[in-house]
Amino acid sequence: MGQSAISLAIVILLSRYVANVKVRMVLTTLVFSATMFIIAWELSVVLEWPFLYTWLTLAISEFIVLAIGAPIMYYINKRIDFKKIIN
Repeated sequence: MGQSAISLAIVILLSRYVANVKVRMVLTTLVFSATMFIIAWELSVVLEWPFLYTWLTLAISEFIVLAIGAPIMYYINKRIDFKKIIN
């Protein structure tokens, strides 16, 4: 939960300066991928996994998931408009 909260806080701060939604999606993907070092550190402490290799594999997997998921959500939002559903 800590990694997600920290990443989200960084993305929210950066989003204040970026208006383009597609650029925000790229920033979100990069920030969440980069901050996977927190999870990697936890795994290296608890399970004694090698830190750099764990960070690399976690960052790559996070990048792949977000690189695929973000555009899908973008196009679904174009058709459904999540703001109308939430309000």
